[in-house]
Amino acid sequence: MLGLDPGGLNSVACDLCGSNRTRPVIIRPDGLRVVECLECALCYLNSKPTPDLVQSLYDGKYFSKNLKITEEALHYGYNDYLGEANKKLLAKAAESKLRLASPYVDVLGQSCLEIGCATGEFCELVANKAANVIGIDLAAGAIASASRRYSRINFRQGNLSALGEQEEFDIIFAFEVIEHVESPAAFLRGLAVHLKPGGRLVITTPNYNCGKRVGPHRWSGFQSSLEHLYFFNSQSLSHYASKVGLIPIVSLTGCGDGIQSAVKSDSKAPLRNTLRRLGVLNLVRRYRPVVFPTDTESYSEQDDLHNLFMVLAKA
Repeated sequence: MLGLDPGGLNSVACDLCGSNRTRPVIIRPDGLRVVECLECALCYLNSKPTPDLVQSLYDGKYFSKNLKITEEALHYGYNDYLGEANKKLLAKAAESKLRLASPYVDVLGQSCLEIGCATGEFCELVANKAANVIGIDLAAGAIASASRRYSRINFRQGNLSALGEQEEFDIIFAFEVIEHVESPAAFLRGLAVHLKPGGRLVITTPNYNCGKRVGPHRWSGFQSSLEHLYFFNSQSLSHYASKVGLIPIVSLTGCGDGIQSAVKSDSKAPLRNTLRRLGVLNLVRRYRPVVFPTDTESYSEQDDLHNLFMVLAKA
């Protein structure tokens, strides 16, 4: 996303409340401006990439860039997410996510959907207990890889339009997805349509409260993963939920302090450099609690750690 053509950007109103009144938060490394709504405090990009540009970001290069280590490679997508070398790491990450969700959702005998399933490791894990599992992802390459690895799972390429109007689920999982979508309001409304009455939606996303606590220039949420369009906290997600008939059940945060590693001590620089040369630095950063678990990275009711975990229920 670095060096975007201004013709691929749109100025937009707040997706949550419709206001055009904002305050500046930070100019990201890609030159795009992050703002906060003065009416409802939603944080988002403005100007924002157009829908066509957003769609193009998730082509084959997103999960397997095969680029030399450039500034772009450090901030956007993955060098070789689809490679077999990452499969064990992704499987462990799936186990971690299911452990986190298990106190609040029981997949046994349930119909489950994962939106943003990537290469399918979480779907495969859930399928051991669930009655039915569907995985959806926008990236055709990721879906092709998932289908080869786990042929028993029903994987579909696309967005929620890949579902039939009558398809409903007991549990929907959306890990690190809502920050990517063009309209979180439309996304949550669509998920609610496909959730059975009493069903539950499990969401994770970077936590804007962490960015406010540590400062925007120190928070990795603004310094990496530049494909993100929105930045949420429990308050903004709860506000969205109330608009689509979803009720917050639990809100936790975890995954450490979220401070960009470049502004920390250089004691781990050799390890970072090694991971960068191997092309897995971004992947390890995403799943750091799995690779480098510590007590400080467990989830709790503290509201200002790096990642936000929420469970919402349909009335």
